[in-house]
Amino acid sequence: MHANLTHLAFNMLTLCMLGPTVETALGRGRYIAFSVLCAWASLAGFLLFSRSNWQVGLGYSGVIFGILTAQAIYHPNHRVVLFAVFPLRMRRAALLLGTIECYLTLNAGRASAANAAHLFGAVAAFGYVMLIRYRRNRPSRETGQLRSNRVPLRKAWCFRNDIPREL
Repeated sequence: MHANLTHLAFNMLTLCMLGPTVETALGRGRYIAFSVLCAWASLAGFLLFSRSNWQVGLGYSGVIFGILTAQAIYHPNHRVVLFAVFPLRMRRAALLLGTIECYLTLNAGRASAANAAHLFGAVAAFGYVMLIRYRRNRPSRETGQLRSNRVPLRKAWCFRNDIPREL
C-alpha cells in the first residue's frame, strides 16, 4: 500500500538508483535477507505506532529507508542531490532524512505510524549491516588473521561508462 502513485514512483526510483550498489556490497542472498528483515521491521514499527487495531500497513518504504541507510554506511562520501536541489554526501543525506522521519514520527498524529515504519526499516538495516561488518572483521578461526572487509564494487547500471561512444 502506498499513499499515491507518486510515492510508489519515488520508491522505485530510489530502489533503481541505490539498490544495485547495496546488493553488490551485501551479495544477492544477504540482500534478500536484508530486504525481508527491513520489511518485517517496518511492519512492526507501523503496528507499534498505529492507533487503530484493524489497520495494517504494508509497503516498500521501510526497505527503501533501509537501503538508504546501507548506502550511507558502505558509501558515505557518494554525492546525491536531495529534493532535486541540495547536493549532499550520502551520510549527511541519510542523517537529514532520518531526522525528518523522527520528527514526523513524534509530531505527525495519524501519519506517525507510516513514519515509524520508515525509521524501523532504517534501524533494522543499520543493525544488519553492522553485524555483517563485525563478522567480516573478526579474526579467522583457522589462520587467526583478520578477514578483509573490502567488498568488490561493481558499478550500477545507471552509472556505467561502458556505453559505446558511437551512439
